[in-house]
Amino acid sequence: AIRVAKPAAILFLFVALLVLFKKGIFKLKWSLVSTNIIFLFVAELFAYLPNDRSTRHNPQKQAHYVDFLEKKMKKEPKDPFRVIGLDRVLFPNMASVFEIADVRLLDALVIERYKDFTSSFMDRVYGGHITGHENIDFNSSMFDLTNTRYVLSTDPIDSQMTSYFIRFARPKPNYIKEYKSLIAVIKEPGSTVFKIPVPPSANGLVFKARSQNTAELRISAGQGQSSSVSLKPEWQKVAVDANSEGNKELSFDFNLTAGQGAEIQIDQMVYRNIKGDRLDRFKLIYDDDILIYENKEALPRAFVAYDYEEFKDSSSLLNSMVKGKNDLSRTVLMEDQLDKKAFKKRKVEPTKVSVEQKGINSLKIVANSRFDGLLFLGDNFYPGWKALVNGKEAEIYRANYTFKAVRVRKGKNIVEFVYNPSSVSRGLIISIAGFLALAFIFGFSIFKTYKKSA
Repeated sequence: AIRVAKPAAILFLFVALLVLFKKGIFKLKWSLVSTNIIFLFVAELFAYLPNDRSTRHNPQKQAHYVDFLEKKMKKEPKDPFRVIGLDRVLFPNMASVFEIADVRLLDALVIERYKDFTSSFMDRVYGGHITGHENIDFNSSMFDLTNTRYVLSTDPIDSQMTSYFIRFARPKPNYIKEYKSLIAVIKEPGSTVFKIPVPPSANGLVFKARSQNTAELRISAGQGQSSSVSLKPEWQKVAVDANSEGNKELSFDFNLTAGQGAEIQIDQMVYRNIKGDRLDRFKLIYDDDILIYENKEALPRAFVAYDYEEFKDSSSLLNSMVKGKNDLSRTVLMEDQLDKKAFKKRKVEPTKVSVEQKGINSLKIVANSRFDGLLFLGDNFYPGWKALVNGKEAEIYRANYTFKAVRVRKGKNIVEFVYNPSSVSRGLIISIAGFLALAFIFGFSIFKTYKKSA
């Protein structure tokens, strides 16, 4: 109301000044009236400015955690990594300013396969946005395949879904805060429903719970699946199985049976999958303006694998990855049929490679391969990319559903990936032809005009 009153008062003065001048009530010169009208018009523009402008961060001063990540990049320049930010930390596309690779994006044009891949271990990705607000299955081996070595967050990584529970469960639970973690508190006996989309890689929830008084907690998750546990004052782990049924939203019903004044506390709620609870592999390495966790099992951006598995179609391949049937750290999953005599499969450890040069449209990798194998690159497969292995053009295969792979021989291999789509060449030729045509028409018209005047 206050903000509306300012422009309303100025508008009243504006109209009143015109009426008084027209009626001739005040004998004023038109020059003075017009000057006041211009003044009121300009003042009206400034009336909308808020009085309480917030103190803004100096955009020329980097945040401390960005300095920390840049030092990591400089320390191991030949072993690039990606990050993911939660809670609006380093919001998508902002990371590119600092040349930090991020798995998130805000883009209207997103590769459909990348959306399907990421939707397998987080909330379903719609449109072109992956913001970090999604509930993520950090235990999934598909998450490790994205080369996400660092997780940036304002809250502990095992507190993300607990916060989601506190916000969206009905009736709304209370909460307490210990350090930076939020602990959900259900005080009254009854039922609390928590709706959450479960990604295909997960088959339930796991969390810690306790109660000062003896209490019975029963959790159901659709299709008659339920778990029941007697809670004690000590923290204990509770696991709930759930069938995600292709990423549909499930309702977890927390039913508390206890006497008057009972209270249960829930903490460290995360997804449960075939890999179990693997959050202990995340190591807190930075605790200043934000928290940074290192994913010790993040796979490298590129490596040479000596084992592969072929699938008849993309759906069966993705399903195999989701179910955790393959060791993605040493086996490359292929849709393209390789020559059976291409190389002998070997279930051995992959070979590390060195990324010598990286840019927006090019990448150079040096691989000292122990045997013939496949160089896997965790970048999206996309038309227009070309690969050169030791100077000779090589076929790029679609690997692990949405990434790239090329065949390499035993020994030292220099592999270059270059983005040079034929559409750019065709567009350049068409543009040059159009320019020449316009130049010819323009020159011919001048020639005709000159000829007529002569």
